Amino acid sequence: MDNLWEAKWIWLDLPEGTSNVYMEARKGFELDSGLLAASLHVSANQAYKVWINGDELGRGPSPSDNQWKYYDTYSVNGILRKGANSIAAVVYNFGSEPIVTEQFKGPGGFLLQLNMKTTDGDMTICTDESWKCRRSPRWIQTVSRQHQWNGFREIYLADAEDGWEQIKYNDANWTTAAVVADAVQPDSPWPRLLPRETPFLAKEIILPSSIVRVDSNFGARLGERHLLDKHGLHESMFVDASKPGSLPGVVFDFEKEVVGYLHLEIEAPEGGVVQLSYGESLELHLIDTFLMRKGMNHLSSFGRRAFRFVMISFMATPQPVYVHQCQMEFVHYPFDQVGLFESSDPLLNEIWKVGKYTAIVNSQEHIEDCPYREGSLWVGDTLVLGKVIYHTFGDMALMRKCLLQEARIQNPDGSIPGTGPENNLFLLPDFCAYWLLGVHEFWTFTADRLFLAEIWPNVRRLLEWFQDQEDEKGLFQMKDHPRWWCFIDWADYIDRRDRVTAISCLYHKILLKASELAEVMGESELSNEFIGKAKKLRFTIRETMWSDRHQAFVDCVTDEGHSERLTLQTNFMAMWTGIFAEDEAERFLQTALAQCSFPR
Repeated sequence: MDNLWEAKWIWLDLPEGTSNVYMEARKGFELDSGLLAASLHVSANQAYKVWINGDELGRGPSPSDNQWKYYDTYSVNGILRKGANSIAAVVYNFGSEPIVTEQFKGPGGFLLQLNMKTTDGDMTICTDESWKCRRSPRWIQTVSRQHQWNGFREIYLADAEDGWEQIKYNDANWTTAAVVADAVQPDSPWPRLLPRETPFLAKEIILPSSIVRVDSNFGARLGERHLLDKHGLHESMFVDASKPGSLPGVVFDFEKEVVGYLHLEIEAPEGGVVQLSYGESLELHLIDTFLMRKGMNHLSSFGRRAFRFVMISFMATPQPVYVHQCQMEFVHYPFDQVGLFESSDPLLNEIWKVGKYTAIVNSQEHIEDCPYREGSLWVGDTLVLGKVIYHTFGDMALMRKCLLQEARIQNPDGSIPGTGPENNLFLLPDFCAYWLLGVHEFWTFTADRLFLAEIWPNVRRLLEWFQDQEDEKGLFQMKDHPRWWCFIDWADYIDRRDRVTAISCLYHKILLKASELAEVMGESELSNEFIGKAKKLRFTIRETMWSDRHQAFVDCVTDEGHSERLTLQTNFMAMWTGIFAEDEAERFLQTALAQCSFPR
């Protein structure tokens, strides 16, 4: 598709860095001849939702770094018609406010190209200055943030809905789009366009399983249990919040974490306000507010939500309202179940189910450690969850994509940011090692030579970066890099100063794994070099970081000598990476762990 892009990136004519922008864009066109085939290609920074002839087509794209922007492709053969047609999209851009993980970066942009083969020849519809656009009147711009790890809350004005997605809508008063850049140009904010590398997310419609709490709060509510009905009796919940100051509401429990979009259908004879507060526990946070219009309201947030509990509250309803539907569009990666587990122990069976479901919830467009907080692609979590995915689902595409995305944001010095998918300043030396271990593990499971050939230059640069951090003995040294986050574990008692034992242990392990990959790549001399460095490093770690008195490894070594801290985390890392001798490891487990006598 690279050489076939005619579309241009478009946006509203707004001051640079304008935050929390919802742009609505549309284009009408005539199709005068018979349609043989049609495909629509679309991307955005950061998110789009697109309609053709008033019917929702999909949302996307997969989150990515702006240097490697994904686009989606839809077959639209059966949607277009002879005569008048329209394409409409709402596109969201976060803006330039600070965010902890440094995601959601870059200016607003929307790119779409519709390629059609007709009985009269080829026809193309592209985003350009002929498109009409406006800043959506449906969302309030000036709202507070959810928190500093994520985006803004939403306040949605349903009475501003005007049918703009439909074919016959009159957009004469809208402004023309501003062109940001041509597609696939080196000087563009998005110089590359990549086709989607994984399938579209699966969607499941689920209902809340139970009700935790009901609050009348000077109003009234009745029939909330009807919204739990899975048998389609279609009875509604009655709510009266007409009394000034009243705030009736219901807390629903979905039984376990869900990720996606809550959909409400509410009949409001004279409007009113509904608010949604979400939580993974019963500590709920107000995120979405909807100002309802008179009549039937179909309400859902634009942004994705993750929660177990949701409180639906009502206020300022001049007349009672009727909630006809409350259901969750649960989204996740479309795994095919492959692995099975069943034993005679009910607890083990339950652990299996919980672990499997956790993997599903955290597998979205990329692997996420916490969909509720920020949904970023953390390198360490990729490695851990990958082990579950390989054995449980037998899927390789998601891990392949995640490892490549992490490689694409590699820093110029060869290090890899601790999280993604956008480049940032989060540098965790242990996560750099975990990325290489993830590459090796993927190769072990797949023998995917094309993948290894593509990612091998990144592996080489990462090992050069590790080498650049060596002290005179070959140990990994951190004392000149105060901004680096040496993670190892959340425990704050681990001594992470200067030459951290766990990081040198990881360095030893990745040298051995890289030697195997080098052999596959036909670089035997380099493979032997890595093996030699690993042997030397193991000797140095044992000579420099071993405590004879404790028969264990200290957390770190500084210019003043051994740290006084010896922790389980450091010594388990030494076991896992092959630094402990077998008899030493056995003795350590018997004394330190079994007798709970290990010093800290």
